[in-house]
Amino acid sequence: MDRLAFNGVEMPIRILETANRNAYARIRDMEVIISVPKRIRGARRDDIVSKLSESLKRSLERNPGKMLGFSRERFRDGQELSVPGLSLRLSISQSGRRFGSSVKGDMLAIRIPDDEQAESARASSYIRKAVSRAFLPAVSAYVERLNEESFKSKLGRIRIGRGMTTLGSCDMRNNITLNSRLFMMGPYALEYVAVHELAHTKFHNHSKRFWNEVERALPDYRERRRWIFREGWKLEA
Repeated sequence: MDRLAFNGVEMPIRILETANRNAYARIRDMEVIISVPKRIRGARRDDIVSKLSESLKRSLERNPGKMLGFSRERFRDGQELSVPGLSLRLSISQSGRRFGSSVKGDMLAIRIPDDEQAESARASSYIRKAVSRAFLPAVSAYVERLNEESFKSKLGRIRIGRGMTTLGSCDMRNNITLNSRLFMMGPYALEYVAVHELAHTKFHNHSKRFWNEVERALPDYRERRRWIFREGWKLEA
């Protein structure tokens, strides 16, 4: 077995020999990594790899939303991103010696230096930050409008998060952070996550009263939640 197929996506399997006493499996950047103690060889090792792969697959089938924490955020040249009130097409190019970005009409132009690898961690980080800066005003206005319409809470700061394994958060001061992955999923997903976090301004838990608040503001929240965790994450895989 050299690949793990799950929900229409195939992930390569990489086996690492370690000094650890136990074998375990994990997913990182859409790759299955199985660590096996060096002392285990032959048929026993193959059996362990097979069992860990199947166990991991069953875990994902029970909770597909876990993939949101494993999939890598990938912004691409020509990609269309949208939130309520703003749609932008990415134009990513390489030229010059410095990073740069600007919004021109419905285009977000991002420049990567000639000597930088287009998919390097540094370039990816810059692109995420440029996208977040461009969308933050529209996202903030949208969250504030939803709050005024349905919750009327006193809000703290509204931020765009990077490197989050959740799609949103709300702290005790009602600071709301939304994951930049939502720009790929579109307004359908963003509205659910925004409403979910705004409901946390009333109840900082997942009690029945909390879910009643979500349903009052967004009656079809269950369908949206299912779509995000079963299909939405694939948009960036």
